[in-house]
Amino acid sequence: MLDRAALPDPAKDLAFYRKIFGWDTEEMSFPGGAYTVLMTSGAGREGSFGGVAQLQEGHSTPPQWLPYFEVSDCDAVVARGQDLGGSVLMPAMSAEGIGRMAWLTDAGRAPFGVIASGGPGA
Repeated sequence: MLDRAALPDPAKDLAFYRKIFGWDTEEMSFPGGAYTVLMTSGAGREGSFGGVAQLQEGHSTPPQWLPYFEVSDCDAVVARGQDLGGSVLMPAMSAEGIGRMAWLTDAGRAPFGVIASGGPGA
């Protein structure tokens, strides 16, 4: 996955992205929420590149895209990020069929996500 958007009205915003880019979407759930996977038109899950989620209650950050970086070991990257002056926004968690992911900031406070993608049972 490359990006994730947190939006106040995902249905409205997804309609915009579908029309402007011709993207396909598929709904998924994960612990604590729902997620809409974005895919290149006609490519199915193999063409997925990101997704959209509802902004959480009390979230003080404006709607934004959050870049994700694919890593081989999510927990090791979280620990290394903290050692290098970054902060953890969301601790590493596993989502079945998706993988293990976390949200961090770099030393300058710019947010990003990391994910060790996994198939069924991830």
